[in-house]
Amino acid sequence: MNEHYFSESPTSKINLFTIKTNLRNQNFQFLTATGMFSPKNIDKGTRLLIETMELPIEGNILDLGTGYGVIGIVTACIAPNCYVYMIDRNERAVWLAKENIKKNAINNAEARIGGLEAVKNIKFKLILSNPPLSMGYEKLNSLFSSIPDYFDQDCVFQIVLRKTHQKIISMMENIFTNIEILKKKSGYIILKCY
Repeated sequence: MNEHYFSESPTSKINLFTIKTNLRNQNFQFLTATGMFSPKNIDKGTRLLIETMELPIEGNILDLGTGYGVIGIVTACIAPNCYVYMIDRNERAVWLAKENIKKNAINNAEARIGGLEAVKNIKFKLILSNPPLSMGYEKLNSLFSSIPDYFDQDCVFQIVLRKTHQKIISMMENIFTNIEILKKKSGYIILKCY
C-alpha cells in the first residue's frame, strides 16, 4: 500500500533527518523523517509562505496541516505575543512537530493530532497552510469551507499554492469574500483570504 504524507498512522520504516536553516533571519533546526512532505529540505512553497506571511501582534494562530512544524514554529518564534496551534492528522508529523517545538525552545506553541476538530472551540486571528493538495479537490473544498467558522474578528487565511492550481483558487473564491495576492514567485502564489 502506498502511503501519503497525510496518512493518519504511517507504518513505513522511519528514517530521521535534521534540517538546519535560516528563516526570517532566525536559525532553526528541524527533525524530519521519511513519510513526511519534503523531509530533506524546506520546500519552496513553505519557504515563500514563511517569507511573505503577515502576522498579527497578538492572538491565536493556526498552522493547518503542520507536517513536522516548520510554519508554526517560525511563526511562534517571530510572533512571541501570539499562541500557535499546529494540527495534523498524521501521527508521525505531530510527534516530529512536538520534538521540534522543544528543539527550537518554543514556549508559545503546541501540536495536536487531528483536523479542525482538534481546535473546535478556538477562534484564530490568522490561519496558515501549505495544504496537502494530493488529498483531492472534494476533501480540500470541505476543509476550506470550514475555515471561516474558526475566524476571530479580522482573521485572515494565508495559503501557498502553485500558480497552476486555478481550480482550487476558483473554489476558494466561492468560500471567501475577499482574496488578495500577497506574492508570486518561482511558480507559487501566496493568497490572503478573508
